[in-house]
Amino acid sequence: MSKTPQGTGNGSRPAAPRPSAVEVEPTELGPQPRLLAALRAAVDSYPTALGRIAQYVTDNPDQVLRFSAAELGAFSRAGAASVIRMCRRLGFDGFSDFKLALAADLARRPAFADQTGEGVHHAIVAALHRGMVTAVDDIRDRLDEASLVAVADHLIASRRIDVYGAGGSGVLGAYLAFRLMRLRLTAQAFMDPSLAEEVANGLDERSVAIGVSLTGITADTVHFLQNARISRAITVAVTDRPSSPITKHADWVLLTSTMPPETEGDGLSMAPRTFLVEILAAMVALRLREEGRPGTR
Repeated sequence: MSKTPQGTGNGSRPAAPRPSAVEVEPTELGPQPRLLAALRAAVDSYPTALGRIAQYVTDNPDQVLRFSAAELGAFSRAGAASVIRMCRRLGFDGFSDFKLALAADLARRPAFADQTGEGVHHAIVAALHRGMVTAVDDIRDRLDEASLVAVADHLIASRRIDVYGAGGSGVLGAYLAFRLMRLRLTAQAFMDPSLAEEVANGLDERSVAIGVSLTGITADTVHFLQNARISRAITVAVTDRPSSPITKHADWVLLTSTMPPETEGDGLSMAPRTFLVEILAAMVALRLREEGRPGTR
């Protein structure tokens, strides 16, 4: 089976929407913002400078409201001209109009800390439920079944599986290794880059190396997967971003998804991302049963 990574095509990009196209969706919690969602989705498709600006805005929306175009350009290492170019690409006349739309987005977020009484409990439950359902649906829509089957087959055939991730990504990586161990596969997780690099010397063509980086840019994780590929191991990237640096060193890419920030999350929630882990584990268990091998303990 050929090793063809999952990713996005190189076709022409659609025309940028006018401000009226950055819509809001009414829910029981009130209108939900679309501008920040559009920026999050566009990070990887934008040219490098615009991508840095979009990423900075999605990570620091409240601070951006106080910035000038020049300040945003300086903080995102892109320049004021690139800021204006991004605004116009989104359909705004300039940075002021962009900030007005951003302020409207932030005003629509459920402010749980400012609410009191029983209503806040319902708001929290409803917002988190909506955020998790949205993220799980996004993961489902991004699934490539052929890639999942191929990864499952490589995992079953391997003599060793190394999973590396740092911070929140490491938590997901540890859970992935645990699920594979429960299926009687030889898997281990690392969060210490020095230890991961030391043990990586034993990787070979019968090994699988999985790098978990939700942003796709964590230097240690990218380096781990790069070295694993040099060692001829099968490499798998687990990430939110299909065109991020880690995918360049991956034979296979499995995509997760972030919860929207309007659910009061910080983008690091592991709960919806475990859906991908469970799908992969189920695929491995199925292939083991087809081979007549026990797959759980």
